[in-house]
Parts: sequence; C-alpha cells; structure tokens
Amino acid sequence: MNILQSRIARWVAPLGVVAATVLATAAPAGAATGTASIESALRNVSAGHATSADLAFIRQHPEIADKIPAPGGPVLTKVLMTPKLLGPPSQMPIPSWPYEAQYTQYSTLGNVMYTWHVHYALNGLPWAGITNWEETTDWLTDVSSVVVIGELTANTHSAVPSSTGWAIRSRHLQYCVLTYCYANTYPHSRLDVSEGLSGVITGSAS
Repeated sequence: MNILQSRIARWVAPLGVVAATVLATAAPAGAATGTASIESALRNVSAGHATSADLAFIRQHPEIADKIPAPGGPVLTKVLMTPKLLGPPSQMPIPSWPYEAQYTQYSTLGNVMYTWHVHYALNGLPWAGITNWEETTDWLTDVSSVVVIGELTANTHSAVPSSTGWAIRSRHLQYCVLTYCYANTYPHSRLDVSEGLSGVITGSAS
C-alpha cells in the first residue's frame, strides 16, 4: 500500500459516517445498504484496485463523490516564463527568471477541489548560472468547501551561486466534512534548474 492509498484508507470510516448522514436524509429506508456499498467502493479505491463500477457507484451519490479526490492525483500544468535579454550583458542588471506551476485536484465527480499555484523566481544569467533565489510563493484558487488550507511544510532551495539548482515547496491541506477531517495531504512542488537556466517542474498533491 503506497502513501496515497494509506491516506485514502483512513478516509473510509469518517466518510462512512458522512455517507450515512447524507443518505439517511435523502432516503432513510435505504441508508444502511447504500452506506455499506459506498464504504466498499471507497475501500477498493484505498487498496488501489477500484473498478469502473466502483467509481460509477460513487458518482451516483454526488454529495459523497464531490468530496473524494479522483484517483491518479492532481493534474500538473507547468508554465515556464523567461525574460528576454534586451541589450549587451555588460550593461544589464541580472534579470529575474520566474517559473510557475499549477496543480489541480479533481473530485471523483470531476469538479475542481482546488488549484495550487507555486511561483518560483531566481536571479541569474544562462552563461553564469544562478546568483540568487528570490522569494517562493504559493496560493490556492477554486477551493472546495471541504479543503482546509494549513501551514507551509517545506520551503527550501539549493545553495548559490551555482550553475544548477533546485527549490522545493510544500503545504499542509486537510479534507474536512462536518466535524470530521478525514485526510491530511501535503502537496509538494519541485523545480530543477539545469545549466542555461532551463527549468523542469515536478511534484504531486499526495
């Protein structure tokens, strides 16, 4: 069982209580059977072998499905922005090179649960490497009502000056329904800068 699967496994019990509450409100007579089936489907998701039938069943209950992150984790959109050199290097200040990443987490129902933005910036020149790291920032947009934004858990970068480098950012997020917080996740982002200041961004929201 991997880290994400073990975290999903811890969601099953409290979500079972939430499912019972939702289903009991909608259809008291069928609540017990419905809750048991949802818990079974959630356990299959946590074990990493959810079938299309499991996901289809969960989607039949949008109140529950919209609170469950979709299998496979977030969608990563990488945006690389670089300034243009507008004059002789000897007459220019060392420019800022911004890199931005976006990580979007969808629910099992297909709606956005959040989009996490991470903005990196460094000073340097392609032929000279990194001379300084500027402040790394992050923020969330399109945040679902079940997502609670927590503290920053990592904000570090490699030593400078250097021809290559890296920077890492991570934040604590919780999923909470009613009075239950049923998951703690730690989205993390990493920027690797190679010679020439070419950047590659990776990361996940598990």
